[in-house]
Amino acid sequence: TPVANLLQSDLAAARPSWSLRDAVVAMEASHTDILAVVDSDGGFIGIIRADDILKLDEILEETGA
Repeated sequence: TPVANLLQSDLAAARPSWSLRDAVVAMEASHTDILAVVDSDGGFIGIIRADDILKLDEILEETGA
């Protein structure tokens, strides 16, 4: 099966300038727990996962930051 047959191209994508709150809102709106992060030209930079956001929140809580 070609990957193109499984590819979803209509998923929400985040921008590097977004806040974590923006990313969470986009995840909730698109019913997903992962977002591609793209530059202003739509080029892929990386991904952000809900688990990553939760881990960061736990670290900040533990360190009092």
